[in-house]
Amino acid sequence: INQSELEKSFLDAGVKTVNINLIRIPRETVRAANVLKLTGLREKIQEMACLRVEEIDPAILDKADLLESKQPEELLKTVKEAC
Repeated sequence: INQSELEKSFLDAGVKTVNINLIRIPRETVRAANVLKLTGLREKIQEMACLRVEEIDPAILDKADLLESKQPEELLKTVKEAC
């Protein structure tokens, strides 16, 4: 979108002042609605990678599975032990 051309066309049409605000909607945000419908972390990561045309390291998916398989208390204990 050429903002200066838009302004010029309005001014040429007789408008006294022009104030154009362009609001861009990121393509990823629009398509991310599919991600919100998914329930599993693995599936969400896979869908986001598909939207971004990226490859996923299988270890990331394994970690997502691990995160969802543990109880919150157990997960916190594991993180504390790792620190």
